[in-house]
Amino acid sequence: MKIYKLSYELNSDYLHLDLEPSKAYIKDLFKGNKVLDWREIEFKRGTDGELSDFPPYLPQVILFTHNSYNLLQDIIKNKVQILHSVFEGQIIYIINVVNVLDVLNKSTSEIVKFPNGKVLDVRKYEFDYSSIKEEHIFKIPEQPLITYVSDTFVNIVKKNRLKGFKFIQVWDSDTINQGKPNHKYKTLSNEEYSFEDAVNHVLESGKSAISSDWLIILRKNVHLAFGKLQENGDYKWFDPHHSYPPILLDMKWKMIVE
Repeated sequence: MKIYKLSYELNSDYLHLDLEPSKAYIKDLFKGNKVLDWREIEFKRGTDGELSDFPPYLPQVILFTHNSYNLLQDIIKNKVQILHSVFEGQIIYIINVVNVLDVLNKSTSEIVKFPNGKVLDVRKYEFDYSSIKEEHIFKIPEQPLITYVSDTFVNIVKKNRLKGFKFIQVWDSDTINQGKPNHKYKTLSNEEYSFEDAVNHVLESGKSAISSDWLIILRKNVHLAFGKLQENGDYKWFDPHHSYPPILLDMKWKMIVE
C-alpha cells in the first residue's frame, strides 16, 4: 500500500478560480471538522483556460467536477462531507475531509516542530498499516490542512485520465523495515507506555521494553541499560547513569511479553 499527499497540477492550460470573493469565508474551514452552516459559493473565473477535473484553489480545499466526483465517490463516501458550489452554471463539489486519523507513528517518523510544539513539517512518514489499510482518503491531526490518499485513489485517477491531480508519495508499506535489522523479540504488549512508565515497568517486572530501534533492559535484575539496534543486529548500549539520548523521552514504548 502506498500513501500520497494530494496536490494540484499547476498547469497554465488549466483555468484558476478567483480566490478573493470566497477566501475570507473559507480560509479557516476544512481542517478536519464538519462545516455546520455552509453558504453556497459561486466561483468566478480567475484566468482563462480549461476547467480541470481537480480545479486548483486553496491548499486545504478539494474541488471536484461532476466527472471526478462520479468516479471517486464510492471510495470516499462516509469519509468526507460533500458541499456544493457553482461555477458558470455547473456544480462544483467541495470535498471536506472529516476522516482524521491518529495513525502517524511519532517515534519512527521524522517530525519538525516549532518552538511552541506545533508541527512544522513531517520529513519522514511512518504510518500504522493496520489502521489505514482500508482507508483511501484521510487527514492526520499533525497536519490538518493536508489530505492523504491511497494508491487505490491514485489508480482511479490515472486509469480515467482525470486532469489536474498531482500526487506526492510519502509512504510505502512494502518498505517498512526493508533492509533494516529487526529485534529478535516478537511478542509485545498491546498497551503503549511513556518513557517514564516504561522504565518503571522494567524496574518493577524485570521485563524489557521496545520502541522502534531502542531497547530498555534490566541487567542482572539491578541496572537499567538502553540499547540501540545496529545494522549488524547487535546493540550499542548506553549507561543511563552517564547519558542517554533525549529522543527517548518522547517515544512510545511496548513491553516484551516473551
